[in-house]
Amino acid sequence: MKQRLPWIDFLRGIAVLGMIETHAVNTFLDPIYRAGPWFVLVSYVNGWVAPTFLFLAGYLQGLSVRKNWETPRPIGRRLGNLGVILAIGYGLQFPWDHAFDWPVVSAALGRVDVLHCIAVTLAILLVLSRFCKRLVTYDRLVLGLALGSIIAAPFVWTVPFATNPLTGYLSPAPGALFPLFPWSAFIFAGALASRFQLPKTRSGREAHLIESAATAGRGDVSGEPPKTAGQRPALPGAFIMAALLMAAAGWVVSWMSGEWMHSQPYAARYDTFLFRVSAVLASAAFCASIVHGENSITRAINWCGSRSLPLYVWHLVLLHSGLGIIPPLRELFSRTQPPAATFLLYLLTLGGTLFLTWLWQLAQRHAARFIPSLARQQRP
Repeated sequence: MKQRLPWIDFLRGIAVLGMIETHAVNTFLDPIYRAGPWFVLVSYVNGWVAPTFLFLAGYLQGLSVRKNWETPRPIGRRLGNLGVILAIGYGLQFPWDHAFDWPVVSAALGRVDVLHCIAVTLAILLVLSRFCKRLVTYDRLVLGLALGSIIAAPFVWTVPFATNPLTGYLSPAPGALFPLFPWSAFIFAGALASRFQLPKTRSGREAHLIESAATAGRGDVSGEPPKTAGQRPALPGAFIMAALLMAAAGWVVSWMSGEWMHSQPYAARYDTFLFRVSAVLASAAFCASIVHGENSITRAINWCGSRSLPLYVWHLVLLHSGLGIIPPLRELFSRTQPPAATFLLYLLTLGGTLFLTWLWQLAQRHAARFIPSLARQQRP
């Protein structure tokens, strides 16, 4: 039976609520309200959402690789699942009403979004894990890829690549929102941070005993098992130390970088990455510390976190695609809304997204009665 990590579902649930709020603000809020000091805080919080999703995707992938290092699972099915995620990313932005207009199609396919970045980077991590004989070699290569993605970003973004659908994976020039430089570094950072989840010795039997202890109530898969000699520090403490280190490095880089760094696009700056990954690590430490038992609020947020992909898809459908006879919300409400109306439209989008996700899950359960493969996917 597959063990979920409660603190990850909780953190991802908070992030998915913030993601819907971010897109609602970008879709409906009148630009005249974006000049106030309160919007600086809103923008900072919204800038935390995407790095959190990317970090957690890498964390779960890294944890799976570590727990199965001695007896790795076949990667064919997992690569197929990533291919489905990539296809969903392309499907959400494909101009179906201009399907035979290649310039329009090419421009749309070049807008690399968060699902594209996740699918491609996780595929790289999976393939890389099969070529490394030692776990330490794998970690070193992942660290190298992370540093390369961060350091190269300002330079790659200025290269005048020929415009095509693949250019968006390198720079935001064709309208891409999440090119691999530097956004993949958040996924690589998550894969490296998964080292904190398990003790130093990571044989299959020990991983099984850790999960058994968590199931029996003696520990939590979302944090460290009971501490013994030779194990790593408790998970929240390790995250806090890493967050402080990243924040300190960010301040040093910001102070020493001079005008060149501050003239770069914000998302490509080295200090931006360090501060953002520090905020994600601090959030992870907080969630790993507080999420142990269950209450109604925790269950609701964890439900959202465990269904982040359908929530992501359905809220974009409501905002930008519509539901056939129902036009998208961006066509019903213009981008001239005050903050109060924007908040109400956020609640409307959230409510519709939750309802559609519930219907989707209900349909899956009914389909699972007739399709064995779906029945296996429904098991916890």
